[in-house]
Amino acid sequence: MSQKQRKQQKHGLRNHRLYGIWCNMKTRCYNTKSEKHKLYRENGITVCDEWLHDFKAFYDWCIENGYDKTLSLDRRENLEGYSPTNCRWTDFSTQAANITTLKSNNTTGFKGVCKRPNGNFQASIRFKNKRTTIGTFGTAEQAFRD
Repeated sequence: MSQKQRKQQKHGLRNHRLYGIWCNMKTRCYNTKSEKHKLYRENGITVCDEWLHDFKAFYDWCIENGYDKTLSLDRRENLEGYSPTNCRWTDFSTQAANITTLKSNNTTGFKGVCKRPNGNFQASIRFKNKRTTIGTFGTAEQAFRD
């Protein structure tokens, strides 16, 4: 048995839901055969050193930071990697609202930001199928950040 296999067996949690979440997180970031790998690689998304090779460290963080089997692991900032400072447990509605995938007709490069005919940029959010305008800004970057 390899050292890696022994380390995985030590914690006795291989069948726990969190072990699957941990494996999938690493697959998205590092497995070139994963469907999502290209998107994650293009955005520089990685797993922090603390979690990358130590499931127990990831497991302990999860238990201490609100893990519940009804919640999903979410990155607060989608252009940053998986780490204790950037991850949280959220419901699926909150996570869906935090997705940065852009529609094919998006010309601003920012989710929730569109260019108005007057040249300004409008920021809006959608929650529970209702769109709410946040405001109008001079640049797409301002609309996204403010």
